[in-house]
Amino acid sequence: MNAADLATPEKRPGEFPLWLVTLFTLLAGGSWLAWNLYADHRFTIERETRLLSVGAQNRAAQIDGAVRSIEVMLTNVERNWSRIAHLPPLDLRDRLQEYTAQVPEARSLTILNADGQAIASTELSVIGFDASRREYLVALKSGDTGHDVVHPLYVSRPYQSAAGNNIVAFARSLHDVSGRFGGVVMAAIALEKFGDALRSVASSSSEASILVHRAGDVIHSVPHAGLMAGKSIVNSQAFAEYLASGEGETSHIRVDTSTGREMVSVFHRLPGTPLIVIAARPYADIMAPWRQSLLSRVFAFAAVAGMLLWMTWLAHRHLRQRKQYEAHLEELVGKRTAELVKAKEAAEAASIAKSAFLANMSHEIRTPLNAITGMAHLVRRAGVSPKQAEQLDKIDTAGRHLLEIINAILDLAKIEAGKFALEEADVSIHAILTNVAAMIQVSAEEKHLRVELAPPAAPPPPLLGDPTRLQQALLNYATNAVKFTETGSICLRARIVEETGEDALLRFEVADTGIGIPPEALSRLFAAFEQADNTTTRRYGGTGLGLAITRKLAQMMGGDAGAISTPNAGSTFWFTARLRKEPGARPKPIETT
Repeated sequence: MNAADLATPEKRPGEFPLWLVTLFTLLAGGSWLAWNLYADHRFTIERETRLLSVGAQNRAAQIDGAVRSIEVMLTNVERNWSRIAHLPPLDLRDRLQEYTAQVPEARSLTILNADGQAIASTELSVIGFDASRREYLVALKSGDTGHDVVHPLYVSRPYQSAAGNNIVAFARSLHDVSGRFGGVVMAAIALEKFGDALRSVASSSSEASILVHRAGDVIHSVPHAGLMAGKSIVNSQAFAEYLASGEGETSHIRVDTSTGREMVSVFHRLPGTPLIVIAARPYADIMAPWRQSLLSRVFAFAAVAGMLLWMTWLAHRHLRQRKQYEAHLEELVGKRTAELVKAKEAAEAASIAKSAFLANMSHEIRTPLNAITGMAHLVRRAGVSPKQAEQLDKIDTAGRHLLEIINAILDLAKIEAGKFALEEADVSIHAILTNVAAMIQVSAEEKHLRVELAPPAAPPPPLLGDPTRLQQALLNYATNAVKFTETGSICLRARIVEETGEDALLRFEVADTGIGIPPEALSRLFAAFEQADNTTTRRYGGTGLGLAITRKLAQMMGGDAGAISTPNAGSTFWFTARLRKEPGARPKPIETT
């Protein structure tokens, strides 16, 4: 594709709409793809967040169970302290071991007096240790308000014990018989004890579980327990957002300061404790399937877009070629049309010249023919022998026949040349029928044919038209009827078929009982120089111009001409003419027959 393919709309109309459709389709498809990818991205994050939330809650539930067991153990020691406080050290140690035997998470159980001295413990090495500066002792001692108030379980940050172990202290206050602060019962829980609970649930191999103190110290993590031991996440943005929210559970997508990786994490707090369970997965691992889907979809879209652009370019190239072809075709058609117009004008001029020539020549031929027939008549009057009289009769008959032919040719030529003018005079339908009947009477009687007249049932209104041409048209039909009828009759009819306040449409008919006409020959009867078949000319004579002249006369008078015929049963030839009424004439009912 090159710059020439992107022509201006003025140069290539119709191309830019295709490009706009293509670009709109690509834009719509790209928008749908982007929205679909965005929705999949959100769904992936939300789904992973739900899984992490479920994992964090399950781990928190297991840790909370252990914490409650430790709390119950410490509470039992607190309640029974007044009874066991005076036991000998060995007996007191045995009693403390009985308590820890029921709580496998407890590494040791230690009793501290009000000054922070370890006076009893399941570990003999701890007895006598000064824990007066331990945070749990300081916090419980400073916040103690007497044995009548239920004090919450204290959970310390992870620290290193006197024995050198990394532990978390769970502690409750002890009170003497007078209700004053009498010390602390403390259960030391090794950090690795939380590992089983953190490993119990994992939706993915890349999921990390972390137990942290509210102060930000990491108690334990899975995996990489050693890597995270002793670390603090107090500077983590996600941890800060969680603390600021005040919610029991929140989700975050933030960069982990310890690893430098972007993580999706869920923070879940154990109720009544400062312990927080974190379930997290690397953002990159979560979105890896989505990225693969992104690449495949973008590649597929790019392939479809390329194919669509290529097909559009092909369509444009085809459109340009078609336009060029159409322009060339239009040019050829224009040239051919101009040639045809010139040819038509030449043909029309030739036809007019031919018609004028025929009219002039027919006139020139008719003049000497009239002279010949006239001279034959004069010779006969002067007296001739019988043989000469017979010869003169033949000359006269041939001359009259030739004159009829020339008259027909002259009329047709005048009509085609546009020099034929109709007159407007009073029209008497009865007179026309009577005159035509009289003209064919002799020839009809020679063949023993009856001539019948059927004028309109009611006198028509006064009409104006060309009675001579009406009579000529009807005489053409009547003459043919006598010619092609051997027995029977010939009927001349006329009636009004349509009438308005200004004119009337007359229908003239000539019905005979002659030889009839085949249906396939009816369609060409009214063409010039046509007859039903070639044998008709040889048998009956004639040029075939009479019917053509009749139709042209009828059309000039606002009507038409036609025929209805059945072979060997007779024919009915008709023509119509629209004649103007004389001013003041009223329309009369139309009669149907």
